[in-house]
Amino acid sequence: MRFSIDKMNQFRPQIDDPHEIPNDKGVYLISIGSLKLLPDNMQNLKYSKIGERYILYVGLSSQGIKSRDYRNHFNGTARISTLRKSLGSILQLQKEVLDDKGRYRYTKEDEEYLTEWMKKNLRLHYQVCEDIEIIEKELIHGLNPPLNLKDNHNIENSAFRKLLKIWRNK
Repeated sequence: MRFSIDKMNQFRPQIDDPHEIPNDKGVYLISIGSLKLLPDNMQNLKYSKIGERYILYVGLSSQGIKSRDYRNHFNGTARISTLRKSLGSILQLQKEVLDDKGRYRYTKEDEEYLTEWMKKNLRLHYQVCEDIEIIEKELIHGLNPPLNLKDNHNIENSAFRKLLKIWRNK
């Protein structure tokens, strides 16, 4: 992997000011400090780490890191965030179907719960950069984050990703 995650910036949602997150394109990771915060079926998966934290998800932002990553993931709804869809499915939150195409969000109470849970337990690591599509694929391939379904062809955790896909589509 030609991109070093060691130089990524870190944003702690409960402590740091979101105004400090740049609104430039880049790549990001979402991490969690303890696997005990996750359901049992996720605790024995293989994880890559950034520092002492476990990497759950990798993404790119062509719109701007603040608007895409922070606002959509940490303050949005499952309708606009694949990360929220996955986490809500894993945490067994109640879905509200929005249309006949299968788009959904979680109930208002569950969206609020998910927002607070994410802000309390997850961190955003980001780096402004070019070639975001290439770097994202390299990161997914090299780090094998369990919540990345698209472009994740690693054999490790593949059974979990298949299960997650089913949960998300129920």
